[in-house]
Amino acid sequence: MAAAKLTNLPLMQTLIPQLMCPSDNGNPIHQTNLAPYYAPSPIHPGAKTSYDFITENAPTQSGVSQPYGEYNYANVWKTLNPEQKYAFGENSTTTLVQVRDGTSNTLFFGEQTFQVYNGWHAGWGYRLWVQQGITPGYLQLPAGVTLSYAINVWYGVPTTTPTLGKLANWAYPGSLHTGGCNFAMGDGSVKFVTENVAPALLYDASRISDSKGPALD
Repeated sequence: MAAAKLTNLPLMQTLIPQLMCPSDNGNPIHQTNLAPYYAPSPIHPGAKTSYDFITENAPTQSGVSQPYGEYNYANVWKTLNPEQKYAFGENSTTTLVQVRDGTSNTLFFGEQTFQVYNGWHAGWGYRLWVQQGITPGYLQLPAGVTLSYAINVWYGVPTTTPTLGKLANWAYPGSLHTGGCNFAMGDGSVKFVTENVAPALLYDASRISDSKGPALD
């Protein structure tokens, strides 16, 4: 196993054009100085991807919110009720039969820019700190605080000047396409969703079986 891992490390720096949005002129590489948190190793840089899994970031269990679920809790996907689950999560086992909202209504993959303020973008062939996927919609935080995860949010902390192409957070959806970004649905179709879509609709479209499945056209 150790030999196999060492053999794969150099592959992680390979840029794959099919996984890179041609509109994004940001840096597509995690440099070696970012290891061990964001790059594969101190001698192996990592190649980013423009497209990532849609995952749950703030599940609620027994009425208690767990902010940044995939970030803070191991295997949290398996502990959620069916109506709370997204298609993907750590060690997820979703089948198409479980997507009761309809595969044409459910977000499976999303788009993200190479540059973010908080955290770092994901690599296509490895997962490290805060590289657990994209969470469209919003997070329900303790004390009734709601954090919007809308499309194309170009700022970090409140004092940061917005910079086009640099998303607020590691899990925000967005792109340098004018006015929105692309999502791949469960049926394999691709939809361009505008940045004006309400976070609540994105949230509902991300869950596979919450009986909502809103239209995003």
